[in-house]
Amino acid sequence: MAKRRNDAGFSTAQVVKLSGLTERQVTHWWRTGIAMPGIAATGGSGSSLRWSFVDIVGLRAIGALLEAGLTLQKVRKVLPAIQELTGTPNGLHALASAHLIVHGDGNVAMVAGDGGLVELLPHFGQMLMAATYIALRPAVIETQRALRAAGMETAEAELREAHAWVLEDIA
Repeated sequence: MAKRRNDAGFSTAQVVKLSGLTERQVTHWWRTGIAMPGIAATGGSGSSLRWSFVDIVGLRAIGALLEAGLTLQKVRKVLPAIQELTGTPNGLHALASAHLIVHGDGNVAMVAGDGGLVELLPHFGQMLMAATYIALRPAVIETQRALRAAGMETAEAELREAHAWVLEDIA
């Protein structure tokens, strides 16, 4: 029998288990305003936060940006641009729907709907070299696998609804 969530969304402990991030990272990003849970943020402790599946994908995207060489300061700078370009007010949800390229010395470009690139931290005179593509699909697939492994099949409906276009060929 599948484990059921008692409340809407995922606790910070569940997010840590599903995302591969540390509790310290998640709570630090929340406390500094980089990552806000889409469901609830009550009280003053990280344990009272409730995160959606899309929030988890966004948190994984922050982790991927940091692994690609961005500083937390640069992540904070690109979030408003990503929110504006995607039309999504929640920073994590905007990250979850964006396809990003990290290139050069921590510069970030976003793949636009027409396939073009929008430079989010423009530095004039630089060429697009040594790029790292931050794709959404692997984060969604890995999070889905983690949900299944944790026996949390009840979250799959939310996953499939939010990211059907990414998951159409996943069994």
